[in-house]
Amino acid sequence: MIQLYFSLGLTAKEINDFFDCLFQQGEKKECLPNAIQVGERKLTEIRSQIDWLQKAESQLERSLLRWKTIINPNELL
Repeated sequence: MIQLYFSLGLTAKEINDFFDCLFQQGEKKECLPNAIQVGERKLTEIRSQIDWLQKAESQLERSLLRWKTIINPNELL
């Protein structure tokens, strides 16, 4: 799971703080504002990357269709 957080671009300190907060026992909630801030920032970045990837996927699909049509114009794809 930690590798996932590294791959998302979190620093070791951010991951440590996040896990400290995640597994903290009792009523200690001091860590929550920072964990929420980091989590929301990463979620925004991930959603932006997903949007970019979906646009790239769509563009590539259109290019492939066009190229396949050029190679074999009689075949419906």
